[in-house]
Amino acid sequence: MRPQGIGLLRQEPGTEVAIIQMTAKPPTENSRGLRLGNLVQIRDVIAEDLESAFAGKSTAKAALDDAVARGNALLRQFQKNTQ
Repeated sequence: MRPQGIGLLRQEPGTEVAIIQMTAKPPTENSRGLRLGNLVQIRDVIAEDLESAFAGKSTAKAALDDAVARGNALLRQFQKNTQ
Protein backbone atom coordinates (compact mmCIF):
# COMPACT_ATOMS: atom_id res chain seq x y z
CA MET A 1 0.00 0.00 0.00
CA ARG A 2 1.35 3.44 -0.96
CA PRO A 3 1.53 6.26 1.59
CA GLN A 4 -0.74 9.20 0.96
CA GLY A 5 -0.58 12.95 1.42
CA ILE A 6 2.47 14.60 2.98
CA GLY A 7 3.88 11.19 3.93
CA LEU A 8 4.03 10.27 0.26
CA LEU A 9 6.04 13.40 -0.55
CA ARG A 10 8.47 12.66 2.28
CA GLN A 11 8.94 9.01 1.33
CA GLU A 12 8.97 9.54 -2.42
CA PRO A 13 10.21 13.10 -3.05
CA GLY A 14 10.20 12.61 -6.84
CA THR A 15 6.40 12.77 -6.80
CA GLU A 16 6.63 16.42 -5.81
CA VAL A 17 8.20 17.34 -9.17
CA ALA A 18 4.86 17.23 -11.01
CA ILE A 19 3.20 19.47 -8.43
CA ILE A 20 6.05 21.99 -8.59
CA GLN A 21 5.95 22.03 -12.40
CA MET A 22 2.19 22.59 -12.49
CA THR A 23 2.25 25.40 -9.94
CA ALA A 24 5.55 27.12 -10.78
CA LYS A 25 3.91 29.87 -12.87
CA PRO A 26 0.60 31.69 -12.72
CA PRO A 27 -2.07 30.03 -14.90
CA THR A 28 -2.74 31.42 -18.37
CA GLU A 29 -5.94 31.30 -20.41
CA ASN A 30 -4.69 28.05 -21.94
CA SER A 31 -3.50 26.40 -18.74
CA ARG A 32 -6.39 27.03 -16.40
CA GLY A 33 -7.74 23.54 -16.93
CA LEU A 34 -11.22 22.22 -17.32
CA ARG A 35 -13.85 23.29 -14.83
CA LEU A 36 -17.35 21.98 -14.48
CA GLY A 37 -19.15 24.34 -12.18
CA ASN A 38 -21.63 22.87 -9.71
CA LEU A 39 -20.32 19.36 -10.45
CA VAL A 40 -21.65 17.93 -7.19
CA GLN A 41 -25.14 19.32 -7.78
CA ILE A 42 -25.18 18.18 -11.42
CA ARG A 43 -24.09 14.69 -10.38
CA ASP A 44 -27.00 14.63 -7.88
CA VAL A 45 -29.45 15.74 -10.58
CA ILE A 46 -28.30 12.97 -12.90
CA ALA A 47 -28.57 10.38 -10.12
CA GLU A 48 -32.08 11.54 -9.20
CA ASP A 49 -33.33 11.43 -12.76
CA LEU A 50 -31.76 8.04 -13.46
CA GLU A 51 -33.33 6.68 -10.28
CA SER A 52 -36.68 8.01 -11.48
CA ALA A 53 -36.29 6.09 -14.73
CA PHE A 54 -35.09 2.90 -12.99
CA ALA A 55 -38.05 3.05 -10.61
CA GLY A 56 -40.45 3.35 -13.55
CA LYS A 57 -41.63 6.81 -12.49
CA SER A 58 -40.59 8.29 -15.86
CA THR A 59 -39.40 7.07 -19.22
CA ALA A 60 -35.69 6.94 -19.91
CA LYS A 61 -36.00 9.75 -22.47
CA ALA A 62 -37.99 11.95 -20.08
CA ALA A 63 -35.50 11.34 -17.26
CA LEU A 64 -32.50 12.16 -19.44
CA ASP A 65 -34.20 15.24 -20.89
CA ASP A 66 -34.97 16.43 -17.37
CA ALA A 67 -31.36 15.81 -16.27
CA VAL A 68 -30.10 17.85 -19.25
CA ALA A 69 -32.48 20.73 -18.52
CA ARG A 70 -31.70 20.81 -14.80
CA GLY A 71 -27.96 20.38 -15.38
CA ASN A 72 -27.90 23.19 -17.92
CA ALA A 73 -29.75 25.45 -15.49
CA LEU A 74 -27.09 24.75 -12.86
CA LEU A 75 -24.32 25.50 -15.37
CA ARG A 76 -26.00 28.78 -16.35
CA GLN A 77 -26.28 29.71 -12.68
CA PHE A 78 -22.57 28.93 -12.16
CA GLN A 79 -21.67 31.02 -15.21
CA LYS A 80 -23.73 33.94 -13.93
CA ASN A 81 -22.13 33.70 -10.47
CA THR A 82 -18.56 33.63 -11.78
CA GLN A 83 -18.65 36.41 -14.37
